[in-house]
Amino acid sequence: MRIADDHILFKECVPIFRVGGERTPTRYADDDEMRAATLDKGVFVLTDFNLTKAIDFGDFKVLESKEIRMAGPYCAFISEIIPPARIRHKREANLFAIAFSAVLSFATSRPVKPLRNLMYSNDESKFHVLAQNFSVVVAGPGAHVYNLSDDEINLFAEKTASLIELLVTVPYDKYQDLMQAIRLVQLSLLTRRDDFSLSYYLLISAIESIAQIAVKRDKVKKKDSKEKTNVWEELAKNNPDIEELYSLYKDARGKNHYITERFVKFIIDNCPHSFWEQLPHPREKEEALMREIWGDSFAEDFTLRSPLDVHPSELNEELVHEILANMYDFRSAYTHRGTETPHTDPIGMYHSFEWHTVPGEIDPDSGRQQAKVMLLPNYRLVNFIAVTCIFGYARKLAGKK
Repeated sequence: MRIADDHILFKECVPIFRVGGERTPTRYADDDEMRAATLDKGVFVLTDFNLTKAIDFGDFKVLESKEIRMAGPYCAFISEIIPPARIRHKREANLFAIAFSAVLSFATSRPVKPLRNLMYSNDESKFHVLAQNFSVVVAGPGAHVYNLSDDEINLFAEKTASLIELLVTVPYDKYQDLMQAIRLVQLSLLTRRDDFSLSYYLLISAIESIAQIAVKRDKVKKKDSKEKTNVWEELAKNNPDIEELYSLYKDARGKNHYITERFVKFIIDNCPHSFWEQLPHPREKEEALMREIWGDSFAEDFTLRSPLDVHPSELNEELVHEILANMYDFRSAYTHRGTETPHTDPIGMYHSFEWHTVPGEIDPDSGRQQAKVMLLPNYRLVNFIAVTCIFGYARKLAGKK
């Protein structure tokens, strides 16, 4: 990447936490001194939340957001990054900002937008130029909940620091795999409002990319019984046609990578459906904000679960397998045919699922087609599963529980 390049090649950013395959821990010497040394680097990330205080990650620092008000209900939140002292060049600083934006986005499950290049002035007017890269609605329909409590900021910092520590601990080849999966989650969060099916596809792809590494084919492949194998082999001895058919069958079985089965097993091993109840209600933050404003006079319960809302803990294992396999099928349909997911409510006010009715079998008595109801995991649940599974895999690699 050159300073004037107007594109991102994420593979150039991946090694930035692990110089030469190993991280070099350093500390910035002094806030003022380090800030002066990086003024010409001008590295920033844009978020959909207002970071009201700086976060110190030890060898680098993220400063509090600069809030830029724009026309109408739009606003931008821009945070400067003071990179590690080992990073001296503007190009490296921007690569660091891009890589960190992916890590921060993954850890917080919030969209974080890096800059493609550093072509802007270095005076105060630059913030209005930067704001055009990622503005968010802060009032009216579709408004983001952008105000964070100190507890939320501390939790964001803790999760991000924990993820970075895992990334610099795992073997370097696994680190590369994790960073690519983390990037897919970031891209999903950035595109959710622009193209829901694409963002859903990216989340599934992030899970799949690690599932294929974590779950080997032999763990899930289906073996024919010895009796069945003996029957086939006996028939094939005396019949060339059956022998050819059996050979083709064995060849097809050998080429089966069992991707769906490995995908399902990876999720069940790292984020079983008993974990899904931990997903916060979509209006939990909104309710907390209203109670903070109105106090005891605010009596409405935004997080009251609807009778139609399915609790993940109520699902049996067979249905969980079906739901997860369907998730992977949606990804395959989008990949190979461009077919969008069947979701109709991208925002999703239910806790975990959306109901979807599809044509079922024909009733032999009445001749009428029966309706079949599918449970579709909503975006928030799939994102929760992706983050939990990938985090869990990284912890196992690092030898941590």
